[in-house]
Amino acid sequence: MTILGRNVGDRLTIWSEGGRGCLPNGKLCFHYATAKHDYAHACTPWQDCYWKDWLYPARIDTVAPDEVIETDFSDCLAGRDPVFEGALALAARLP
Repeated sequence: MTILGRNVGDRLTIWSEGGRGCLPNGKLCFHYATAKHDYAHACTPWQDCYWKDWLYPARIDTVAPDEVIETDFSDCLAGRDPVFEGALALAARLP
């Protein structure tokens, strides 16, 4: 697998999944996370972990891109996607 683009803000251990709740007498709503994902290690304790991670474990060392491709607003205005173009060029080099 090759990661292209800019650095991401996530870590290798994150909480996600869950649901949404709203206060009954206000307009305040929130999202709560109930499942832990650990892509660097075996997820423990198992009760906290997302069940699919037990069935399909994925282990990686980093989420840093293999090739940094910077984009800016001028690319958007021009209708260009340099990261997608880089992925197409990478795919063209595959046998």
